[in-house]
Amino acid sequence: KKMASDIEEILGKQNLLYWPDPSAKETDPLPSPAQLRGKVVIKSKLPEKILGELVVLNDDFDDENRESTPPSFTDYDSEDDIKENVIGFSSTGSIKSPAPQRLSADQLYQTARSGSIEASSTAKAVQNQLSDLSHQAQQSQNHADALLRDINMTYKELKKKREKGW
Repeated sequence: KKMASDIEEILGKQNLLYWPDPSAKETDPLPSPAQLRGKVVIKSKLPEKILGELVVLNDDFDDENRESTPPSFTDYDSEDDIKENVIGFSSTGSIKSPAPQRLSADQLYQTARSGSIEASSTAKAVQNQLSDLSHQAQQSQNHADALLRDINMTYKELKKKREKGW
């Protein structure tokens, strides 16, 4: 609890912590990586309602939570897990992800379009930043040239002095 409150206090004040929408349902899509850019996402293990049963997830430090029964199956086939969207395992068996949502052609187009607009905007910002940095580099070079002229020294002479431990 102390660690959670410290994280919440430090990152929350700086608006760096991602807070999921409390009204969101399990079937709602997760935010895109672009929407989470610059945010810290914290995931923890909590008891969850999985396939209609309450299951307590165990970790190596949680030996007292031995309430669930072991899985009843004896054969395990990873191909079946891939086909069934298995995303994890608990002491009662496989944990399956919700069925993927089918998007309409218009929804796919809108998603791709917004991604394209965002990528274009990012590219333009990076191009502007590159231009600014190139200008700053040229100014620095001009300043260095002026300083060397002021002391009547060439780059070659400066290099020789630095090699000698000037």
